[in-house]
Amino acid sequence: LGPEKNPKFFLSAVRRLPEISFKLAGPLDGELRDNLLRERNVELAGFLKIEEIPTFQMSCDALLVTLDPQNKTSNLYTSTMKLFEYIAAQCPILAPNLPSILDILDESEFYPYEANSIESLIAALRKLREDISFDQVKLPSQKRIAEYSWEGRNSRILRKCEEIFES
Repeated sequence: LGPEKNPKFFLSAVRRLPEISFKLAGPLDGELRDNLLRERNVELAGFLKIEEIPTFQMSCDALLVTLDPQNKTSNLYTSTMKLFEYIAAQCPILAPNLPSILDILDESEFYPYEANSIESLIAALRKLREDISFDQVKLPSQKRIAEYSWEGRNSRILRKCEEIFES
């Protein structure tokens, strides 16, 4: 949860949504870690090996993207690798409706919320819960899942390598 991932917003969400269990992977230290350890609805998984990440993500009911809209990189060019991992996990995605997200996903493929608005995130979570109860969960399209799945990604890399070596 570096500064571009909007850690203060994440902590606010955790505190405002005690009925939701949050799992967080990755190294954390300092005040943010101390604050999160105090929250009953947070599980800190710590550092995961690369091969553990897909299983961890697929074990979640939904995956949350938090970004700081004031950070130009987050707003326009966020790390797409995390979003592609989320697409590959084939779980519902909650993400701010920023240009960096909308460049990859259509709003019909995820649960958008206004960045920095806890109320908007709560509304997106309520919509997700409602959709789960009616078995109508928004997911990335099958085409997008195939394109950004772990296998699809590996195939694209292999094709690109073959193109490079053939030329």
